Amino acid sequence: MSDADISESPVSEEEADYFRSIEERFCALRGAPMLLSPRDWNLIAGWWAEGVPLALVLESLEEVFTARRRRDGEAGRVNSIAYAKPEILRRFHLRREMIAPRRGEQEEMNRLRREVRRHLGRSARLLKEAALAQRERGREALACTLLIAAAEARRLRKESGSEAWDPSESEQALERLDAEVLAAAEGSMDEAERCRIAREAEQALGAHRRTMRPEAFRESLEAMRGRLMRRGFEIPRLSLLGEG
Repeated sequence: MSDADISESPVSEEEADYFRSIEERFCALRGAPMLLSPRDWNLIAGWWAEGVPLALVLESLEEVFTARRRRDGEAGRVNSIAYAKPEILRRFHLRREMIAPRRGEQEEMNRLRREVRRHLGRSARLLKEAALAQRERGREALACTLLIAAAEARRLRKESGSEAWDPSESEQALERLDAEVLAAAEGSMDEAERCRIAREAEQALGAHRRTMRPEAFRESLEAMRGRLMRRGFEIPRLSLLGEG
């Protein structure tokens, strides 16, 4: 995917929403408004043209900013969406391979194994770090769930090295883990925290309510609640294909 200028063409509402959502999320995570550069807009245009899912871009932004805050304690110095480009491309390429791995080509399958193992190793490490942070905050039940999830991610990583490995089965297991971890995170919150998350999700999506079908809005609202919980508890997304 290049940063070359994308030729101008009529913009659909869906495309406009794609650009607007990424811009808003980047500025919110950065903690300060800023004007995106032409290079940033070209990056987003390239992702749109290649079909990079909006949810994948937003999840990647969440993760790179969380990692930066954990490492440096701040995120305001990030001045370009290009900072998240490597993670977005990594997840997109891996997602594409997971959807349609070329099983007849051993080299391709081996490459997929390496990428999945890298993802699972990183996820296990982040889950353990999140568990230790939650233990310090007195959320012992959530910490235990995160440690169990980290152990399961390591097990799946080891399993991916076997000849009988099935990428789709790994993905199903990761989706279940994601659901369990988010359920534990929600269960660890008190009513005031749940209300705050619900309110923030409503505020983030309120402007889009009138342009979305009720069912689509409910699904988007639930996905936004999940992203806000992940951000608050510094929990990585485990699933490679999920878009919530």
